Amino acid sequence: MLIVLAAAILLDALFGLAGLFKPGARPWQAQLVLIISYSVLVAWRLPDYVSDPFGPILKNLAVIALLFQIWAEEEKQ
Repeated sequence: MLIVLAAAILLDALFGLAGLFKPGARPWQAQLVLIISYSVLVAWRLPDYVSDPFGPILKNLAVIALLFQIWAEEEKQ
């Protein structure tokens, strides 16, 4: 399980760097797919995290909304 967590962290970091150094719609789309995928996976495999008071899964909804906003702004340019 630690390997999966490390891979998710590494992918998040790589997509973040891609967004900084090569902005465009593609990094945001890929980040959306990644966050939605691992949120669904964690909710399925670790259902206690869904109702956790610190919201490790629930906070992803705000991140997803922000990524949609960034993606929309990129499309305007």
